[in-house]
Amino acid sequence: MIVRRPRDVEPAAGSAPAASSSSTVRLERRRSDSRTPTGGRFAAAVALVLGLAGPAVAETCPRPGTLGTSRVSEVAVPVGGLFVGTKSYRATLPLAPKEVVLTFDDGPAGATTDRVLAALEAECVKATFFVVGQMAQARPGQLRHIAAEGHTVGHHSMTHVIMNTVPYARARADIEQGWRTVDRILSGEAGARPATPFFRFPGFAPTRELSTWLAEERVGVFGADFWGSDWTKISSEALLAQVLVRLEEKQGGILLLHDIHAHTATMVPRLLAELKARGYRVVHIVPQGSGAGGVGRRDEGLRDRGIDRPSLERRRRSGERRHLEGAPPRRLLARKRRVHGESELAEAVEDGGVVDRDGAVVELVSADTQRRGEQPECLGIAEG
Repeated sequence: MIVRRPRDVEPAAGSAPAASSSSTVRLERRRSDSRTPTGGRFAAAVALVLGLAGPAVAETCPRPGTLGTSRVSEVAVPVGGLFVGTKSYRATLPLAPKEVVLTFDDGPAGATTDRVLAALEAECVKATFFVVGQMAQARPGQLRHIAAEGHTVGHHSMTHVIMNTVPYARARADIEQGWRTVDRILSGEAGARPATPFFRFPGFAPTRELSTWLAEERVGVFGADFWGSDWTKISSEALLAQVLVRLEEKQGGILLLHDIHAHTATMVPRLLAELKARGYRVVHIVPQGSGAGGVGRRDEGLRDRGIDRPSLERRRRSGERRHLEGAPPRRLLARKRRVHGESELAEAVEDGGVVDRDGAVVELVSADTQRRGEQPECLGIAEG
């Protein structure tokens, strides 16, 4: 399920940032509105609802008693693009309550990055590093070490320029140079599309033109659900307290930190200890098809009973799991409709709907179910 959460505003100036399914899903685009620039985003939203992330499995750790990585989630970038992180967008990754995705920006940075990597390794935790091309160019060995440790290497441009302050051509060139630099260091070659199609805008400052281009290239754009504001002058103790307050408010999500700061590196071991003590679980995101593993036992059991995990998670979160347990396979209709007023919007989201950027709701209903007087746009049929 993709959830809509309140968005609070953070300035984006300078260098400071301003479940998977084991069933086969078929999505057929039945009708698109070529007049609407958000048409592709509806497809992306529906794709996420239908669970077009790959199999999710737990990573094993040789040291008992560590926090560990609870599962690996293969993330697909569907036609129409992927835009997640509720600080910038209205959708986030399909995470269960108390699941956290750890992300670090702006490195590799030498000693501070080494300390972050050591803390993660000690707890058998995997994270995603959105690296800056020129930083990777200065420390290619450290970049290779990040990848060798099993972390995901995403992209954060070549020079960390704030994209909405420069012309489109320059911004695009900076993004492309960044991922090509990283890919050449890691594999010796680079193409038009990054090997890991995950990107985060510096300063969370996108433009419509760049977002459209990235969607066309099937490069996923990652914001965050909460951050530590560690770009400010702050002690590691105050930073930890600040992160924990926001963590408890959100009850999980995509966390943004920066491995370039000493106070962050000092804080990370204690943060991991707090995550374990408070019952949070770390999810490692990887590109779909990157070989994260097979289907876990729980997913196999659901598949054998004819239950698809995205629908199970959607119903569970809305308190309706008892209606789905043991249900036979069925055809689901992905449809879009308008809602009126905050109360109706909240009800639609609570029932598992996805709110796209223009305020319409994309929801899954039985293909046999019709609401009187409604003519919603049919986006596709899924078999679950």
